[in-house]
Amino acid sequence: MNRLWLEIMKCEEELNAELFKLWSETFSNDQDALLPLFYNSLKKNSLLFIGCNPSLNQIGLKTVFRNTENEKIDFNDFYLWKNINEERIFKSIEFAEQAKLKHNYFKKFREISEELKLEWEHIDMFFVHETNQKLTEKQVLTNKRKLNDFGKHQIEITKQAISLIKPQIVVVANAFASDIFQQEFSCSFDDSYGCHFFKIIENKIPVFFTSMLTGQRALDKGSYFRLKWQIKMILQKSTIHND
Repeated sequence: MNRLWLEIMKCEEELNAELFKLWSETFSNDQDALLPLFYNSLKKNSLLFIGCNPSLNQIGLKTVFRNTENEKIDFNDFYLWKNINEERIFKSIEFAEQAKLKHNYFKKFREISEELKLEWEHIDMFFVHETNQKLTEKQVLTNKRKLNDFGKHQIEITKQAISLIKPQIVVVANAFASDIFQQEFSCSFDDSYGCHFFKIIENKIPVFFTSMLTGQRALDKGSYFRLKWQIKMILQKSTIHND
């Protein structure tokens, strides 16, 4: 096991090691492949938001790092898998953490967290850096719109991440990710709570499925208000049955 492997395993060890292994096996000769989203320490027992995949928007990233030394980075080149090294892995983790603090995509997650006085975390269903979601779908689906092996391996890593986080509530804020989540996590609707539940490590966890909370196809104001109200109501329930 080389030094690079040992180093990335320090941050959420098993997840990053699995991602490194999967990308090494899948993209060894691919000159255009990009680094996956590696994880820093994940917030446990948090309100968990799940998106589809990490975007690689040069303009958005430069906005996050405006007036810093990172503003001049060519992010399209920085994230190339063929250029991987220890420094880039740790830098990519740092960039992801900074984006959570400053990028507009995470604004509503921060708002909901502050209003509910509950820490939040965000992960993606898939780890492929890609701005065009249709291209992500091509990478993880077969021609019959079923998950291919690459997509299935990523879902298993996502399940590991959720198991580590042990979230109080999950919000899947993307239509495609919601479809995949419902298929892969065997969700069922509970009329008494007004939301879906899924099981992980024998715990039943409430999950809401919505469209994106920011951007051109964002949830309208009324639906956003109802989402916050529903999350608050679930949190106020004294007991969630875990049978």
